Amino acid sequence: MEQFGDKKGLWAKENIPANVFSVSSIPWVPFTSFNLNLARSGHLLPIITNGKFFSDGKETFLPVSLQVHHAVCDGYHAGVFMNDLQGLADSCEEWLVW
Repeated sequence: MEQFGDKKGLWAKENIPANVFSVSSIPWVPFTSFNLNLARSGHLLPIITNGKFFSDGKETFLPVSLQVHHAVCDGYHAGVFMNDLQGLADSCEEWLVW
């Protein structure tokens, strides 16, 4: 709060490196849809948000939302990202250290 408490807008720090994207978490809330309304912000970078994981007794689920601006990303590339993310989740035993 002392360092960034008076900052307004999307970015608390200055000189954000190129090719970064936002990842946020709402670990208290499971969701089936999530949207940030950034219509006039000029924000073109992807925003990835995850929610509270839950289980149906057989599988564990983690809601993930991908928000992209259509000026810089189309549905195909959004789909590639989401499918790749699902592939990583499906094969987590191969790369995740327990």
